[in-house]
Amino acid sequence: MLPSDILKHGPNALRERSKLSGPLGALVKAGWLVALPEGAEVRAVSRKEAYRIVRAGNAV
Repeated sequence: MLPSDILKHGPNALRERSKLSGPLGALVKAGWLVALPEGAEVRAVSRKEAYRIVRAGNAV
């Protein structure tokens, strides 16, 4: 999952980059997102910032 996905397709309240960092940090802290290392390939492109979604019942 990329932050740009949320900026394009997410709720209107999160469609500005400045408003996105707080909710992303909260989801990481709660264990729902895991930050991927910088340079991880997502959709065949190396990314600076990307996350893996942790679904209920899945181990981190």
